[in-house]
Amino acid sequence: MSPVDQTRMSRDVWIGKTRREPACFQPTVAPPRGVLHAAEDRGSSFFHQRLAPPPELAPFVQHFWFVLWDLRDDKPSRAETFPHPNCYLVFEHDLERGVDDPSVLRRAEVSGVTTGKFSRSMEGYGRVFGLKFQPGGLRPFFHTSASVLTNRVVHASEVFGPDILALAKQVRCLDSPEEMAAATAAYFAPKAFDLCRGCLGSTWAHLPSGLFADFGCMSCWNVFIRAKRWTVLNSRLSSDMPTRHT
Repeated sequence: MSPVDQTRMSRDVWIGKTRREPACFQPTVAPPRGVLHAAEDRGSSFFHQRLAPPPELAPFVQHFWFVLWDLRDDKPSRAETFPHPNCYLVFEHDLERGVDDPSVLRRAEVSGVTTGKFSRSMEGYGRVFGLKFQPGGLRPFFHTSASVLTNRVVHASEVFGPDILALAKQVRCLDSPEEMAAATAAYFAPKAFDLCRGCLGSTWAHLPSGLFADFGCMSCWNVFIRAKRWTVLNSRLSSDMPTRHT
């Protein structure tokens, strides 16, 4: 079976697979805002899902989102939204092409804050998986002001470096939004951990190595609080210890 044939699974079967929601990625409960024409209004040719981020990424990531469309037997459809003041990491896939098609890497993009209406046409058989950063959430990863991305779309490697291309390839080979969210979270979690470590400065060198063994269940703010509490407690214990004279 060719790579293209492998991607041509039936729409009903594919959408059925996306509805399996593991406990680690709960669907967001708030309805999408700013969408002028929701996917539900366009029939069964569209599927839309949003997933909440894990705790360690919550300070930076608002949610993951996913859109699938199958318009091979229908006319193109136009999607229009009034964007929020957020930046996005987006992976777009033409599912009528193989997993090794050059467009997989080419369509890994970062979109800055858009000040006007967003509009694009969807046709054929495709999908988009994206990460919506919290307002200001991209800045710690970008190491420069995100304002330079306003009303711009740039290749993801310009923001995250060439290692983002490995994630782009991995996401293309996955089937469900949950798997894509897990892979993306695994990419960003170590970076978030390094950001927390940077905020602690020289304090980090004096912390026990096992203090953050459960980092995957913690927010970055909780990492910071736990470190500060340990430092204060350790300081008090040290000051209360009697001095040994030899």
